[in-house]
Amino acid sequence: MTRLLHSFFLILAQSTHDELIQKVQYLKIENQILRDKLPKKISITPAERRRLLKFGKLVGSAITELISIVHPRPRDLCKMVV
Repeated sequence: MTRLLHSFFLILAQSTHDELIQKVQYLKIENQILRDKLPKKISITPAERRRLLKFGKLVGSAITELISIVHPRPRDLCKMVV
């Protein structure tokens, strides 16, 4: 019985993981399309920067793969990795 439950949860986790990957891929494409419609330079407020840093910190060093509209200052990256 335990082995059956383990297999079930493994299948469930894998399907959830695959769905998340598909959703992230969709959002990346959607963001790219929207980004292409924006001006080359985008200004953000200090509050928006703090918000991005807050959630970027949760992503950790993988944030460098996601950065698109803003680029963190070196000291911001240090805060995110810590």
